[in-house]
Amino acid sequence: LLDWAKTSGDAINLLRMIEVMGTAAIAGIVFYSVGSNTTNQGLQESISLLFFSLTLWTFNRMYLTILSYNTCRKTVIRDAVEGKYSIALAFLARVFVMLFAEAWWPFIYCFVCFPLAQIAGNIGDVFLMSIVLSLNLMCYISIGSLLGTVVRSVSWGMIAADLFSQTTILCAGFYTTLPPFLAVLRYVSPVYYAFAAIVKISYRWSDTIDCRGGDSELGSNKCFLEFNGSIEDMKFRGIDVATFGDPLSDVVWPQIVPLVVLYLLGQIFVFSV
Repeated sequence: LLDWAKTSGDAINLLRMIEVMGTAAIAGIVFYSVGSNTTNQGLQESISLLFFSLTLWTFNRMYLTILSYNTCRKTVIRDAVEGKYSIALAFLARVFVMLFAEAWWPFIYCFVCFPLAQIAGNIGDVFLMSIVLSLNLMCYISIGSLLGTVVRSVSWGMIAADLFSQTTILCAGFYTTLPPFLAVLRYVSPVYYAFAAIVKISYRWSDTIDCRGGDSELGSNKCFLEFNGSIEDMKFRGIDVATFGDPLSDVVWPQIVPLVVLYLLGQIFVFSV
């Protein structure tokens, strides 16, 4: 309860609510109704909004967590030595405090932003995207908690966090095709899984887009989304979405499970050090 009292005031307050809802509203207005734009430009702008939303819920709390856990570690060790409680119990309580204080904010963002932008087809899709962004956020908070516990200096922890976060972004395959010896790093990148998941939720292979020439099944000016250049580029870089005949193309559990595992691994390492 004492840990909750100390943490909740920084994580849950009116200013944070204004910040999250304001950012969501601004993003939704800037990208207003972009999801209903079936041109190639509309698709690219929709993907840009998804990428912005992902990065927004990636780093913003990780650095604060490093400072929080670094301070918490010193307090916990001191109180444990004095016999007030065990270190394991204190860190377990900390896990639940951070989970309940942070995990629900992406839901506020998604339910404000995405309806304005007309991204995702229904409430269920928006809710599922909220879960994915929340898991991505909690993975980086978990990494921040590990660094804050292991690295004794806050400054060095911040540097390590920056190196890790930027590496996971670069190795996720958004910007360029990775050389083979670096491609394996994407499998420890939360954003790699989270981005693939939110694109899968937003688009299906059966969705159509305006095009020249058209598809014989659809008409003279419509093509399946699967053959759009942006989608094919993502596939080439290992982000498989909107693929006809692929049973995993329309499900997100292959992305959600690794996110949960990465989060749990971070917490397990915190307990083990």
